[in-house]
Parts: sequence; structure tokens; C-alpha cells
Amino acid sequence: MHNFMKAIAATVFMLLVFTSYPAYALAISASSQQTSCNASFPCGQPGLGPAQADDFFNEPLVQKSAIEFSLAGLTEISNANLRLVATAFSAYPEIFVNDAVLEIHGYSGDGTVQLADLDINHLLFTSEPITSLGVYSFDVTSYVAMLVAGGATYAGFAVRDVMPNSAVSFSSNTLVVNVPEPGQIWLMLTGLAVILLRYKRQLIFKRHLV
Repeated sequence: MHNFMKAIAATVFMLLVFTSYPAYALAISASSQQTSCNASFPCGQPGLGPAQADDFFNEPLVQKSAIEFSLAGLTEISNANLRLVATAFSAYPEIFVNDAVLEIHGYSGDGTVQLADLDINHLLFTSEPITSLGVYSFDVTSYVAMLVAGGATYAGFAVRDVMPNSAVSFSSNTLVVNVPEPGQIWLMLTGLAVILLRYKRQLIFKRHLV
């Protein structure tokens, strides 16, 4: 009975260890990202540059952006973060006087950002003001998990600046997902089988001695 309790304790320990073992992180680069300048699309080099101005050289300006990431090979995720790297503010600080505030809308993409994607209306969240350059990480776990479960091939995010007279540019953007490691499950089951087999052999050996 003592050995049996030890076997049970070891099994419980392995379950606790392997079920809490962190999944591995996968950083997915953008398959497509584009920005519009009013009716012009695409505008400039591929990238994210949400902005708006009431008077930009005698006309209003609205820049909308969208970005897509491949979900190929993903069957399950435990966490997902949209990671945007703010690399520049406007070269016209006398016009863009405010800090950008982003609306992030989600959609199922096809690998190439289209003009219509920029106006997708499925709000996931609104950011805090973008006050400095650097990395901004946004939790999109539930939305990406829903796309993966539904068999979507690309996760799309429309990025719009809702603060008047503000602008920011993002580059090196990624979707970082945590993927459960299948090997963890098999390793746990293998370890459990070894423990039970060893206990069974001990029982058989003891019966032969009696």
C-alpha cells in the first residue's frame, strides 16, 4: 500500500508539472499590411500609419491601416498578442499635436489587405494614448482563438486612429501566439505508464515471494 501511495503521489505531481508547463511562443510576421491616405490606396510603403488631421496642407487627412497574419498550421492556441512597434511620429508636430488613440477591429482575412478591409467594423478594443515610441502589446486571445477554431486562414486587424490631429507609424509588427506543446502530453502519459508498470512489476514480484 505504501508503494501504491507513492505511485499515486508521483502521478499527481507529473500532472501538476506538465499541465502547468508553459506553451512555446510563436511570433508570426505580417503577411500583408497597408495604409490609405484619404481615397488613395495603398499610400506609400507597406506599413501601418494610422492618422487624422483637420487641416493638412489645406485639406483634411484620414489615414487608415490594416494588417494580416497567417494562421496556417494552428489548431489550438492558449494566448495571442498583437504586438505593434511604434517607430515614428509625424514630421509635422505643428499639425499633429495630439497622441494617437487606436481602435483595433478584427476580421478574417485572405492574406492580402484590401481597401474594404480598412473600414471593417468589428471593434475589439480601443487603446490608451500612444505617448512614446516602442512596443505596444494588445491581448487578442479570444478573437484569434475563435478564428482558429473556425478554420480561418488569416487573422486581420484594421487599425484606425480616432484622436483628431494625431499620427503614429508602426513597423516590425507581429502576432505572438502561445501554442500548447503536443510533446508535453505524450511525455506525461509515458511517465505515467512507466510508474504504473513499475508498480505492477513490484506487485507480481511480491506475490512470487509469498
